Amino acid sequence: MEESKCVFVGGDFKKHSEFERLIFENDGSFSSEDYMEFKSGDDKILVDYDLDVSGKIDNTKGNYFTPDHTQVTITDASVDIKFIVINEDIIEITPDIKLFWSSIVDEQINKKL
Repeated sequence: MEESKCVFVGGDFKKHSEFERLIFENDGSFSSEDYMEFKSGDDKILVDYDLDVSGKIDNTKGNYFTPDHTQVTITDASVDIKFIVINEDIIEITPDIKLFWSSIVDEQINKKL
């Protein structure tokens, strides 16, 4: 399957633009179980994965002249493909398939609106 022939259809997943807020709200890290759907020709593809993100939260106390400041830095983000379904058939996940779909999932997570 070629990456150029895979068309993103939808899914339930966290976008990169949400990571800093979620790190802050969850005291430094968060995990989620997400999925994405793709189409390639007549094939319907579902990619189910775990997302783990961690970061560093720096709080700087302000004073009379400057307000408090909080900065969140993402230190690690990883995607772990759990399973892939093509046309209702679960496929075996080899290291090459995992690498291929991880890169496609990463691309969608990081895509700007």
